[in-house]
Amino acid sequence: MFIVRLINATRASDRFRTKAAGLGPIILSLKAQVRSVEFTRMPTHETLCRIKDVIRRSLRIDAMAPMSDDMPLIGGEFELDSLDILLIVTELEKEFGIRVKDAGMSRSVFTNIQTLGEFVEQMRLAA
Repeated sequence: MFIVRLINATRASDRFRTKAAGLGPIILSLKAQVRSVEFTRMPTHETLCRIKDVIRRSLRIDAMAPMSDDMPLIGGEFELDSLDILLIVTELEKEFGIRVKDAGMSRSVFTNIQTLGEFVEQMRLAA
């Protein structure tokens, strides 16, 4: 009886190995896809506060004016134009010690303060 169970366990183990071997290329493909995904780093509370300070200074907004992290920057209350964006980017470079290249920036970076914070964190990691 013990020998029959051992033989059946060996056959089941062989079937599993055969099925697992067929999954090998799929697993390798998934690992490659995971490595290629660009992960965004969530900005810290401190980073978001510093960005808000930069925006307030750059646009000469009262320090008491409320700014939420999801407040739209383009198409929102402040309706930033290209000169405002250039001024903010210049101040962010000074504040965070980063260098922003034109090719690395798109309109989506200025969707809101949160997305701007994510961009700043990525630039800090790259520096």
